[in-house]
Amino acid sequence: MNHAGMPPSAPELPREITIPIRYDDGAGRPKNQGMKGEGHLVIRPAGPTYVFEGSVRAAFSTQRRSLEFKSSDIWNVAVLGSRVQFMPSRSDPRGKGLFVFYCANPEEALLVARMMPANVEPDFAASVNFSRKLWSRQSTGVARWATVTNGIIALNVAVYVVMAGFLGAGWLQPTSLRPYVLYGANNGGATTDGEWWRLLTSMFMHFGLLHIAFNMWAYYQAGHLTERLFGKRLYLLGYLAAGLAGGFASIFWNGDKVWSAGASGAIFGVYGMIMGYLLREKGAFPPGVFKPMIRSTVGFAVYNLVFGSVYQGIDNSAHVGGLVMGVLLGWFMALPLDGPERSRLFPRRLATGLFLTAVLIVAGVSLTPRFDYHFREELAWSDVVTPFIKQEPAFERRFHQDLSDLQSGSLKAGELRWVSETCIPFYERWLDSARALHLTPGLATARRRAKLERMLDEQLAMCRRWVRQAGGQTGAQPPEI
Repeated sequence: MNHAGMPPSAPELPREITIPIRYDDGAGRPKNQGMKGEGHLVIRPAGPTYVFEGSVRAAFSTQRRSLEFKSSDIWNVAVLGSRVQFMPSRSDPRGKGLFVFYCANPEEALLVARMMPANVEPDFAASVNFSRKLWSRQSTGVARWATVTNGIIALNVAVYVVMAGFLGAGWLQPTSLRPYVLYGANNGGATTDGEWWRLLTSMFMHFGLLHIAFNMWAYYQAGHLTERLFGKRLYLLGYLAAGLAGGFASIFWNGDKVWSAGASGAIFGVYGMIMGYLLREKGAFPPGVFKPMIRSTVGFAVYNLVFGSVYQGIDNSAHVGGLVMGVLLGWFMALPLDGPERSRLFPRRLATGLFLTAVLIVAGVSLTPRFDYHFREELAWSDVVTPFIKQEPAFERRFHQDLSDLQSGSLKAGELRWVSETCIPFYERWLDSARALHLTPGLATARRRAKLERMLDEQLAMCRRWVRQAGGQTGAQPPEI
């Protein structure tokens, strides 16, 4: 949200003025619904009247048109950077939605707006005054770009670059889950096994370019507004607490079946904070501000929750957890915009927010489920066992082929040597590697190792019996095993 300014009363014009304008200003910015491309605004002193010239907005159209407005047709003129916009009179048949056009720069946009009528509806005036009050507060000596929101976006982008560029996570989409597993994704088995820091680190990790791009876009839309409403410290506390709530909710819902990462739980919390603020401080918002804000905030939450419930791979539990915590904190930490009252209430609101966050952490750590293994032991087990599991099918096929040859009488002495010199050492290395692991007795990983040891002992015994039997049938001297 940018600051919207109202121009003062339009001055009398001594002569006709022609100003070059345009009706589009790049992707993502509002467009004029009836006109496109380059054009002109002609302001005629008689009336005065305002004539907009440009091309008709239609596919492949080169037709030109002009629209003439009287002073009484133009209401609620506002300036946002180089953009000038107004609302046509309700009685005007052209008056469906904002009329938008762009000047060469913000300074020229202000000059043009001063030459336009100062007809203002009460709701619009109240909305502009509210916006001016909200966005004009700036900390002394702090650059406008030095916001918590911008810092969090920068940190997310930095983590994405490190993960993709240095740790092999993949740029467009994950090429390997291992960097997420090792360096901070949230998972019930790993997080509750003493690695609670994953609740924080997972908030800054993303699964590819689209994931981080969508999350940061959604965050940018609401972050700066929320930061202005609450102030930097309450806002940062709310963002982190909502992210933690999303992480706990993911563990409650998914257990150890999902590796979760992304800022979306915290972002849902930001939208939730706006909801909570609006509900508590409703009287402080003009209708022209309150209604659009509540519609867009609730719309974001509903749409994304429905979207997340339909498509697989989206951790909706984290979204719900972050949203609920955000609404709760938004209600209890809401501050009035007026300076003295805001300063007086800030310590109490901060203490309340810290208390609710502490309750969340204690409850989350105490109530989240625990699992019958230690995560790092499972990781070591996987690292040791997986290479052998990948190789075993080739050994199995060769061994059964040799067994078939033995039964048919076509087994050769060289094949007998392969079993003793290659196959048996393979299973021995596997067994020794598994036994070398330091595992906690009685837990799932240790029980899995015991089962594997029995299987490998049986496999080795079978191979050795086979070598002795095969040596007897072929007349070859069995190798020492």
